[in-house]
Order: sequence, then structure tokens, then C-alpha cells
Amino acid sequence: MGGHDLTKWDSVHNVSISTLANGVEEMAVEGLVSVPGGSELLVAVGDDSGFTYSSSSNIGAAPANVWMTPEFGTSTSVDYAGLTVADIVRSGNGAGTEQIGVSSNGGSTWR
Repeated sequence: MGGHDLTKWDSVHNVSISTLANGVEEMAVEGLVSVPGGSELLVAVGDDSGFTYSSSSNIGAAPANVWMTPEFGTSTSVDYAGLTVADIVRSGNGAGTEQIGVSSNGGSTWR
């Protein structure tokens, strides 16, 4: 909530208050891993499946690589293989069933 005329509070006593947050979605981080020598950050989230940040320069922006195939309602965990860091696995659930996604390219694509 907020307004653009809040400085009138002391003099006019009437201000306009409305929702100023457009397009904001809440989500819970369920799993987070930084892959040594691989993708910078893998984020498993509730409601939006998850994201792969391929480098630290991408972390300050909206993620370009969203986990869509397979897409879960919620990803619950994510991890990488210690000997082959490009091999990633994530678990989640959607429509009441437990699911798994596997990537062999650091989380760029999934199956």
C-alpha cells in the first residue's frame, strides 16, 4: 500500500492510498544450491517451480532460465552430482503427486 500525495497528510489531511505493487508474487525458497565450477545458483521455489542463474552477473535481474519442463507447482529440493556438477536433480510436487526433474547441462534444460 502507498500513495503519491502523502505529504498532504499534515496540511490537507486527505491522502490517496492504493496498491502500488503491480506484478509482485510471493514465493518461498524451498531449496538453494550454488554449484562449484557450474551454474552460479539454482533456486527451488514454491508456486513457481524454480530458476537457474548461470552466472553471478545475472543474480541481480529476473531469472532468464525458469524451470518449465517439467514444471511443478512447487519444487521442494535441488542438488548436483559432486563428480559431475553439470548433472542436476530437483524434486517437487504438482497436482498431488511427487515429481522429479533431471538436467545434464547445469539446469539450462530439464527432462
